[in-house]
Amino acid sequence: MPEINFYHLEREPADAVLARILVRLSKSGERTSVHLSKPDTLQSLSQKLWAFEDASFIAHGLDGDPSPEHQPIWLTSQDETHNAAALRFFAEGKWPEEFSGISKVGVLFDGTDSAAVEEARARWKRYKAEGHTIRYWKQSEQGQWQDQAAKQ
Repeated sequence: MPEINFYHLEREPADAVLARILVRLSKSGERTSVHLSKPDTLQSLSQKLWAFEDASFIAHGLDGDPSPEHQPIWLTSQDETHNAAALRFFAEGKWPEEFSGISKVGVLFDGTDSAAVEEARARWKRYKAEGHTIRYWKQSEQGQWQDQAAKQ
């Protein structure tokens, strides 16, 4: 059963947070997919990854690009992944429904949106009841991500 990480966004948009996470993960060599519902956010995240560092870019592809199976990072608005990623991130109301082939999940939700917070709480309860290991990340005043579930 995959570990599920909830990221409570209050300070930054999903694309900014995901860009930093994906840069770190790209160094691990593990395939990752990102599932977003808004095409504008997919494009914004793609641009951030292309221009993340002056001397390089973070290799990735997105819906409509050829050969997704060769991409280490795949950005999509679809529910399925096309690059055999074991690590998957969901945001903007996208949630994992099926966990086959997944080792780790990240779910980013807007902490300023009461409906998104309620959905996250309901999902937390559901996933916990299913036996998943769950972590809850929130940014400190200094911008560092802290595991709130570990504090309890």
